[in-house]
Amino acid sequence: MEPRLPRPEELNPAEQKAYALSRAALALDQARQPDQDPTTIVEALNHNVELWVAIQSMVKAANGSLPEEVKSNLWKLGDFVIGTTFRHGHGIADQALETLININLQISEGLLEGQAG
Repeated sequence: MEPRLPRPEELNPAEQKAYALSRAALALDQARQPDQDPTTIVEALNHNVELWVAIQSMVKAANGSLPEEVKSNLWKLGDFVIGTTFRHGHGIADQALETLININLQISEGLLEGQAG
């Protein structure tokens, strides 16, 4: 019998953000496949921007629960992700898309490592 994976609502807040970031990265990766409907990339990019806006809102409301350096880095990454998305739109180059995917995966990994440490 395979172990049951936890549902997203069973995760703590950091794990939920890590899960959301990894899912958004997967959606971006899948959206760039040649067999995808062109609206798929727009939906994936929009979802990713919404996720980063939520992360920036969380950072702003942290009230000292996050170190200033972490807050600053997350805010700057959010600005980069949002700015890159709006600058390129649905015609985003593969290299820029790869960068967005890698940012999501790196931050997701960092959130999970923070839980383990």
